[in-house]
Amino acid sequence: MAGLLLPLSLLANLLLAYSEKKLWALAAAALVLVNLILFTFFTYPVNVATQNWTVMPDGWEALRRQWEFSHAVNAGVTFAAFCLSIVAALNKP
Repeated sequence: MAGLLLPLSLLANLLLAYSEKKLWALAAAALVLVNLILFTFFTYPVNVATQNWTVMPDGWEALRRQWEFSHAVNAGVTFAAFCLSIVAALNKP
């Protein structure tokens, strides 16, 4: 559910980058975009294939690994974006 806020985070960082000319915010926005791309191409297809883990298709073990790995990578990407957002917000021009 919290993932629904990611597009708003992308927009907020882009607005901060544009209005305050902060490259840290632009980098944070880029990482949020990477997060959304990873979810779209790696996590979401597994959710569809398993019907949100209510069915176990053939080869579900590989799907589970893909799903878990994509979540792990996205956690790191999201944390990095969060850190960059904080730096952008606290960095004086």
